[in-house]
Amino acid sequence: MTTRKKIVIISIVMIVIGAGVGVYFMRDALFGGAPSKTSLPSSVDKNLNLKDITAVATAANTLSDSGAGPDKVQQVYDAAIESSTEPAVEAQYYIFKSSAYINEKQYDQAFEAASKAESLSPSKSTAAELAEVYVLKNDKPNAIKYFKLA
Repeated sequence: MTTRKKIVIISIVMIVIGAGVGVYFMRDALFGGAPSKTSLPSSVDKNLNLKDITAVATAANTLSDSGAGPDKVQQVYDAAIESSTEPAVEAQYYIFKSSAYINEKQYDQAFEAASKAESLSPSKSTAAELAEVYVLKNDKPNAIKYFKLA
């Protein structure tokens, strides 16, 4: 084999390897991230873009409105959280989880979800959610503290 053929073959191999590495590291941008290990409820479209906050919220609300139960709603948010790579987006999903728990009067779980949101990405939204949970738990000093932050 001539030197020229060896160079051509090595160049082709390097291009293929480079393209594969590029696709691997760009998969989030190209394909919406790694697939979630948390399975979605069967009534939810399996092509749901878990990176789209509005689409996830709509899917969860549709489940809730159809009477699917709080576990199915939380399953949607868990899948979205698992696929998230951005703390602010993940925090928003935790706020959604907290609100869903509030609707079910599960205030301890709502507090856990709101606290996780606050730890990921402190914002007026997370402060408002924590304030609401503190009100529902009759913790007025902390409710006031977080209302002032919101």
